[in-house]
Amino acid sequence: MANPDFVKMISLGKWLEKFLDDDIRPWQFLELAREAVVLLSAEYEVNPNNGFLKDIDLVKPQNNENFIEALKRSLKEKKDNNETKLDTIKRIGSKSYESGLKKGIDFSKTILLDRWLEWRQLLLFRLNVIVLFEEINKSDLLWDQVIPKIQEGKHNIPDKPNGSGLGLCYSNRTVEYLIAKYSQQSETFLKQKDGRLKKQIAYVFTHPFRGSDPSEHFPLDIMLSRIFFDFLLLGGQDYYGFCDYCGKFYVVQRKGRKRFCSDICRTANQKKPLKE
Repeated sequence: MANPDFVKMISLGKWLEKFLDDDIRPWQFLELAREAVVLLSAEYEVNPNNGFLKDIDLVKPQNNENFIEALKRSLKEKKDNNETKLDTIKRIGSKSYESGLKKGIDFSKTILLDRWLEWRQLLLFRLNVIVLFEEINKSDLLWDQVIPKIQEGKHNIPDKPNGSGLGLCYSNRTVEYLIAKYSQQSETFLKQKDGRLKKQIAYVFTHPFRGSDPSEHFPLDIMLSRIFFDFLLLGGQDYYGFCDYCGKFYVVQRKGRKRFCSDICRTANQKKPLKE
């Protein structure tokens, strides 16, 4: 019989595979939110009309560009120190800005502006989590030794773009953010419909834009912090890697020397290696 902790570790890893995939589509975040609630036994209802999950459409870029790639591009662009939030929307050119103008929406007075920036912040956080996994993967130390060094600024991370497309100078801030978000959840016991008790995760937080209204926000960043640490705590450091061809994060069920995330990448690499 399979070890329950191992099964859970693999399930958490598979969730991370999808969440950290650059080819993720906006509609998949709702699916991942539902999966996270089940994986974590969380006391949280996933409503498709939840404002935060529904408004992922606000980060769809123009010209059918992958919206993760659009985010990376926007982060690399030079920004004027005097740039306002509204200027940021204009510069990056989100689909919501153009369609909103046609509808007569004043972005300087609407919640949509903060919503767009909220999603952009989550996606930036997501990219930096990839950086942390890359640094742990490259190190000869255990993950719980690497992360404190990054947190204290003692881990030598070059300030240059890597596979995730970002400079690595924010890794220590990402560790602080992950730990802070982890503290915004607590475990409790709740009585189920069948009369039995079940341990569940509860969330107590106040969102800077929308207070604590559960219909206007979904704690996906908090759930990511829980999944990140639980995956590693259950032994995940020995069961993930980055594809030698496309660079994607992947999880394996057996320790070994797997180099590719899929047969497609393995075959493609034999024809023409993508990574130097």
